[in-house]
Amino acid sequence: MAVGVYAVKHLYPTTILYTVFLVLAALGYKEWKKAYKNLQLG
Repeated sequence: MAVGVYAVKHLYPTTILYTVFLVLAALGYKEWKKAYKNLQLG
């Protein structure tokens, strides 16, 4: 949501930065979830 606000305000470098942060957070969550599942299985 905030990324859209930055884009509308023409703050393109900030938009790109927060998009990268969002992608990194999603990838980190995916890896964490996989590691947690493997830990539970033994």
